[in-house]
Amino acid sequence: MSLGLNYSVVRFEGSQPGAGIESDTYGVLTNLSHAFTPRLTGMIGYNFTYLDLRSGHGDNATTHNPTIGLSYRVTQTLTVSVDGDPSFTSLGSEDFITPQLSAGFTQRLPFGGVGAFYSRAVGVAGGFGGPTDVQTVSGTLAVPTWKDLIVIFNPIWTKAESLSDRQIQRVDVTLFTLGLGAAYRVNRYMTVFGGYSFFRQRVGSNSTTPEFDADQNRVKFGVQFGYPFAFDL
Repeated sequence: MSLGLNYSVVRFEGSQPGAGIESDTYGVLTNLSHAFTPRLTGMIGYNFTYLDLRSGHGDNATTHNPTIGLSYRVTQTLTVSVDGDPSFTSLGSEDFITPQLSAGFTQRLPFGGVGAFYSRAVGVAGGFGGPTDVQTVSGTLAVPTWKDLIVIFNPIWTKAESLSDRQIQRVDVTLFTLGLGAAYRVNRYMTVFGGYSFFRQRVGSNSTTPEFDADQNRVKFGVQFGYPFAFDL
């Protein structure tokens, strides 16, 4: 069983109109898994998200998302997983039922591991604001090098479109990120990481937001702490 809480913020410097929509996003994620066979594992869960548009540019939104899925180990090195369910979103006086789907695979290789993932869910399109139908395709290539140092190559494509035609700012945006990073496990509880990514953003013809096309070079680094807890059910 796993339980997660998340909180994310979007803030902009300055007060000029059109710079973006500030928001707070609160989330609760739960998941319960059970191994039916050594190869087949079933999963059920429930996720809740609350989007607070602090600037007042639109209605706040709540999304309830029950989940059910399966994971199957095809071979000793290849595992596939899929889950799907409806998402129930309340936005002002409107209610939406949209499909939620995620599917992917991981493959261990002699020199590391590779994986690919697709997801569709309700989310927030960064500073464009408002709940959106978000589709994401990503890939990961992880290569262990020296001791506990892992090098990661990670391309990501994302498409976000507004749920409602009534939203004050209609969102239609495509994002692409090409990342190269590294992570080093200092000990069982701490990992340091860093990397570089190229970010490309393009606004579509259906968008009513300002033309925020962008090309950016991004650098990140940080430290991750964790402690394992085991639950016997």
